[in-house]
Amino acid sequence: MDETFKMDHYLRPIIIMRIDEPQNEQQLKKVKNSNETQWKKYEIILEKFHRDAAAAEETLIQFAEPSSTTTNIQTFIITFYSLYTAMTLGWNEERIKSEIDRLAKNERIPKDITDFIEKNTQYFNRAYFYLEKDSYYIDIEMKLLQELKQRKFGQMHNLTSIENYDRQDSLLNDNKTFVKFKIKANEHFSVNRELVEDFNVPVKQEFDYLKDLENTKQDTQKKLQQFRMKAIYQLYSHQNRALKKIFQNDKAHSGVIILPCGAGKTLLGINVALKIKRKTLIICDQVNDVYQWQKSFIKFTEMDKNNLAIILRTQQEVPMAVLGREHIIVITNKDMISSNRKDIKHVTTLEWPLLIMDEVHGLPAEQINAEISKLKANMKIGLTATPYRQDNKIKEIFYKVGPKLHESMIVDLKQMGYVSKIYCVQVYVGMQDMYKNKYEEFRRVNNQFVTNTLYQMNPKKFEVLQSLINIHRARKDKILVFCEKVNKLADTGTLEKFAKLNNCPIISQKVEQTERSAIYKLYQEDKLDVIIFGQIADQGLDLPSANVGIQISFNFKSVRQEFQRMGRIQRKKENQIGEYDCFFYSIVTKGTREVEIQFERQIAVINQGYPYEIISADELKPPQSEADKKIQLDKILDEMQKKVLDTCTSKGDDDREEDGY
Repeated sequence: MDETFKMDHYLRPIIIMRIDEPQNEQQLKKVKNSNETQWKKYEIILEKFHRDAAAAEETLIQFAEPSSTTTNIQTFIITFYSLYTAMTLGWNEERIKSEIDRLAKNERIPKDITDFIEKNTQYFNRAYFYLEKDSYYIDIEMKLLQELKQRKFGQMHNLTSIENYDRQDSLLNDNKTFVKFKIKANEHFSVNRELVEDFNVPVKQEFDYLKDLENTKQDTQKKLQQFRMKAIYQLYSHQNRALKKIFQNDKAHSGVIILPCGAGKTLLGINVALKIKRKTLIICDQVNDVYQWQKSFIKFTEMDKNNLAIILRTQQEVPMAVLGREHIIVITNKDMISSNRKDIKHVTTLEWPLLIMDEVHGLPAEQINAEISKLKANMKIGLTATPYRQDNKIKEIFYKVGPKLHESMIVDLKQMGYVSKIYCVQVYVGMQDMYKNKYEEFRRVNNQFVTNTLYQMNPKKFEVLQSLINIHRARKDKILVFCEKVNKLADTGTLEKFAKLNNCPIISQKVEQTERSAIYKLYQEDKLDVIIFGQIADQGLDLPSANVGIQISFNFKSVRQEFQRMGRIQRKKENQIGEYDCFFYSIVTKGTREVEIQFERQIAVINQGYPYEIISADELKPPQSEADKKIQLDKILDEMQKKVLDTCTSKGDDDREEDGY
């Protein structure tokens, strides 16, 4: 690596380029086992204390992935996918290298980095993917096609040649010959996967959404008036930036938008639909999300309610005539896409100008992937706050939807006051002697199912939970409790007793939607201040007044779950008291594997710039509890310990709650 710096590097230049690569066989083996295709990391280190840091960050995020952040340093990584984003946003190789050279303290950009940029930008504007008359097509530049054939492009059997034509290259200002191919039905994911992942061809996806609007009749123009925001609402600056990246050069681009929880993903998606002004299909993750989108359309827009259709198992079928309307907004969830109902089957036959996939990180899941591939859409937008998956399949969204078009960083949104400032605390708690002995007994024989159950359902955690509830009730805070084992604890009968002692309801997948809605209403009206949840609250929960999150158990090393749960309390708060207006606690059983599991999540949170403190349960100083309540709590926890120990050896091979995750 070239570490020589420019003579004036103390002044304007504010980034350092470096290459991080495995230094020995052990590190190389670790990288291989992680399924990473890019072994070398091409890093950009930004000095955030520099006066021009904000402008530099806005430039870097166009062609590099944000990796980690501290008070003074922000790290970015250049990858093929980050360059795919840059090219979609109108950047080319020379512009990227020019901006790096302008900002870098390095005397010369390392050759490995310039070679990587050149290699991964050479195919842009040479493959176009689009929908035309109910079929998907891909146009491939002739020279690239010849190269693909030489390199044994395996998807040729899924392509039917239609015609050759000349197309002007806007970057090089010359004509190139393209071959238009029709893609075999339901095989467009496979074609795009091989082009993007195996051959590093950044497939371009544009939709000329203005073309039809110019020719609409006068009566249709009147209907289009409903596609607008109510005058009293407006987008924040980060939402406007995202919208501009979606709509460039009078074309709509397919791709993924990453906004932190609480930063307005739903409102951004609504504005994409308002700009397209055409029939839109929105696929959510859970039932709660469907109702949230419906309420948001009604709250923020002039949309006629008759043009909002919901498809859910609990709702009557939507008539075919309604689904055929030119300006209908259809909202459903991923479970319905595989349904045999007539309305959802009809949805898969229609051509959709716009398809919005909320919580798009779930798209790689096999049960939804095949069904989504049947949908026909001119434009696809994926929304997520948590682009993480434990199976390393997150990159699939970039060829199934499109490249990342925009990402807002949580640190910046906190500074601008668009989201709350969260203070994170990890609380270590021990085990009662008899309980610990049982844990050690099963640990010695490597029975992970039982040991996992024991540390997650540790009754001592509920002592800490009680202390935290007392502390934050004294502050008049609003509390959400996340419990991975809510169903198993409910089976002991002791969780209900704990909830009753604290006058708080329990919500799991078993609770009907009407009952959930009633509980949420009481919470928003300040008639309840604590709710205990299973995994159902990990996403799609809209309780903006909540400002304290406490997780007493969690889904192993799932970084996505960590940020989703933090996101439940991250909505912007009014009347902030103190430097931080929200608190997020993780209660961890010390001396167990749970410490290691939470460490992975902890590092991810710290890398995003959140403050993080680790304390022991003894350091908590809650208000004095009433003597009678303390006696009741001790009885409940004694019973909980006995029943957990009695039932923890019951057979089972899945340690997860069946709770709608």
